[in-house]
Amino acid sequence: MSDVKDKSLGVGVRSDAREGRSAMSPSHRLLIIDLFQKSGLPLREYSQIVGVPYTTLSMWRSRFEKDGPEGLMDKPRECKESGSRLSEVTKRAIVMIREANPEYGCERISDMLGRGPGLGASPGAVLRVIREAGLEVQSPKSPRHA
Repeated sequence: MSDVKDKSLGVGVRSDAREGRSAMSPSHRLLIIDLFQKSGLPLREYSQIVGVPYTTLSMWRSRFEKDGPEGLMDKPRECKESGSRLSEVTKRAIVMIREANPEYGCERISDMLGRGPGLGASPGAVLRVIREAGLEVQSPKSPRHA
């Protein structure tokens, strides 16, 4: 992320290349909300003037009314659930296959689950389950071919 100076408002605007959009600084958000309150315009019309989506502006306004300037600060996203979201049956099948065949990798186990019992699990999900179970993550090296 790089900081860019917005010349029209004199406030820092962060450019977030990963999402392909500009994320405004909390001080910029506060300035936009302040100008909205002073303008007396309807929110939808004001959003078109400042170039901020109506829903975003509405969210900022409600956060500001609820928490004041603190409501406009950047907040880390909360992770709702940690670990794998697979069913217990799928997790148990992964562990059983890995224990019976330690040479199988995550992709092979994922393919077997999809073809056989129809339990879908991506290779990444298989890897998470294997790590959660405390099983060896690296498959034994296969012998070199002549």
